[in-house]
Amino acid sequence: MIDTLPEALRNSETLAKYLNKDTQDLNLEALVNAHTHATGLLGVPADQVMRLPKDGDAEGWAKFNERIADQFYANARPAAADAYEFNGVDLSNPIDKAFIEDFRGTAFENGVSQKQMDGFMKWFGEANERINAQIIEQTKTERAANQAALDQAWGEKAQVYKTEIPNVVAKLAEKAGLFDPQNGETAEKVLQALNIEGDAMADNPTLMRLLAVVADMTAEPEVLPGTARTIPSGQGAMTPAQAKEALDAFMANKDKTEPFYNPAHQGHAVAKAEWQRLINAMHPSSGG
Repeated sequence: MIDTLPEALRNSETLAKYLNKDTQDLNLEALVNAHTHATGLLGVPADQVMRLPKDGDAEGWAKFNERIADQFYANARPAAADAYEFNGVDLSNPIDKAFIEDFRGTAFENGVSQKQMDGFMKWFGEANERINAQIIEQTKTERAANQAALDQAWGEKAQVYKTEIPNVVAKLAEKAGLFDPQNGETAEKVLQALNIEGDAMADNPTLMRLLAVVADMTAEPEVLPGTARTIPSGQGAMTPAQAKEALDAFMANKDKTEPFYNPAHQGHAVAKAEWQRLINAMHPSSGG
C-alpha cells in the first residue's frame, strides 16, 4: 500500500510511525485514530493549522506575518518597521523620540505586534510621567537643602549675594564676549545656561560660594564687599557728606553695630570693613 503513495509521504517520519517494518503495510486504524485525535485537539483539520517557521527562516517569518496581518492586524507584526503607530505618546523630547525610533527596528525583528506596541507605548508614557515627577520632587528637595546650607554659610550677606552673583557673572560674560550689549543682547541666556537665576542658583552650591568670593573681590570702590550698594551705581565715589550720613545710619542700625562691636560675630569682618570704608570716605585726603 505504501508504494502507491507519493514519495514525500513515503519518506515522512510521521507516517513511518504507523508502518509495519516487516510487511511494509500501514496500520490504517492507528493512523486514522491519531489523525482524529489530533484534529480534536487542534479544533480544526490539520491542513488548516498554520505552522510557525523555524528560527532563522527570515523569508518564512515574513510570509507568516503577512498572512496573519491581513486578518489579525492588531495581533500581528506590521508589514515594515516604519509602519508601527505610536498613538497618544508625547515624543516632543528628542531623547525619547530617538529611543522610540531606534526601538522600531528591534520590535520588528522580534515580531512585536501593533497591539503589543500600543501596550508598550502606554507603559512608556506612564513611566516617563512618574520619573519626571520624581525628578522634579528630588530637585526641589536638593535645592532646599543646598539653599539652607548657602544661607548658613553666607549669613546676613545671603540676600546680597543672590543679587550680586548674577551681576558679576553678567559682567564676566560680557568681557568674555559671550553676548554683545551693543546689539541689544543680554546675559539672560548665559545666566540660564549656568543656572544662575532665582532658585536654580542653589543647584550648584560650590560654584555659588566661589562666585560669592569673586563678588567680594570685584566689588566697585563705592560698594562694600558682601553688602548692598551704598550709593546708586554710576554716581561716582561718596562725598564726605554722604559718607558722614551713611556712617550715622550705620551707627544707628543695631544689625550693623552688633557684629561691629562683637569680634566673635560671623559678620564682624564685614561690618568693620564697611565702617572703615565710610571713615576713609569722610577723610579722603588722609588715606584711611
